[in-house]
Amino acid sequence: MKAFLLIFATLVNVFYIANTLVGFGVKISNMWNVGLGVFLILSVIFSGYLIINKGTHKRSLSLLSVFVFFISIGSLGWYAFLNYLFLIMG
Repeated sequence: MKAFLLIFATLVNVFYIANTLVGFGVKISNMWNVGLGVFLILSVIFSGYLIINKGTHKRSLSLLSVFVFFISIGSLGWYAFLNYLFLIMG
């Protein structure tokens, strides 16, 4: 179950980064934008929790946890930067 959640978080993060950088034409409404921000925060917390409890699972799961942690931090930073720009620009 942990591996599935980490893989799902990876896919959502990669989709968000690809959508903002390439621009697939997928428009995200305000509710989806808020939900995505909450999901990014939860994925950072969940992967950080798995990194801290690294003795209870396999090595591949801990590597995936580290990957999800850093990609979630990057996605969250990009999310915050874009929303800050949209707030300033109107």
